[in-house]
Amino acid sequence: MQFMRYVPALVLMSLLGACGDDAQQPGAGAVPAAAPASPGPDALAGADMPGPGDSLDGAALYARACASCHGETGEGIGDFPGLVALSRADVRARLQAYRAGETVGPRSALMAPVASQLSDAQIEALAAYLGG
Repeated sequence: MQFMRYVPALVLMSLLGACGDDAQQPGAGAVPAAAPASPGPDALAGADMPGPGDSLDGAALYARACASCHGETGEGIGDFPGLVALSRADVRARLQAYRAGETVGPRSALMAPVASQLSDAQIEALAAYLGG
C-alpha cells in the first residue's frame, strides 16, 4: 500500500511533464492557422506601440505597430484588412481620423489607441511606406 501514496504525485508529475513550450518541439500541438481573435482596445495598452519621439522610418514603424494585425507585407490577416491597395493620402487620412477619435470603420476602437501614439511625422512616414 505504500505505492498508492505516490500515485497522485506520479500523475501530477506526468501531467506537468507534458506541459511545456510547444516552440521547443516542432510540430507538437500544431493547430491550423486561424484568424486572430480581435483584441479589445485595452489589450493594446501594453503593446510596444510607437511614441511621438520614436523613429520616422515607415518600415520600422509598420513592423512595430501594424504588422501584427495587418500582416508583414500589409496583405491583411483574417478579418483585419489589407493595406496594400491604399494610397498615401488614404493612409494619412485614416490614421489622422483614428487619432482624432473618429469612427472610420468597424475597427476604429482598435485603431484609435494605436494612432493616438503617432505624431504627424510618423503618420507621414507610414503613409509614404504603405502608399508609395
